Amino acid sequence: MGRALMSHPDTFLLDGPSSGLSPLLVMEILDFLVLLRQTGFPVLLVELIAMIALSLADRAFVLETG
Repeated sequence: MGRALMSHPDTFLLDGPSSGLSPLLVMEILDFLVLLRQTGFPVLLVELIAMIALSLADRAFVLETG
């Protein structure tokens, strides 16, 4: 994620950042995303664990299948 942000993107896109990680690392990623949100940096997050995504989201779209 740090490497992606070094290119100064306009929006940060994440697809399943918690996949395959330990709960401790998932919490670190969540803390980092909270920090990004507080700075007003736009983030588009695709996440299978709905509670993580919904805890961060201003808007959410839920897909049942697909």
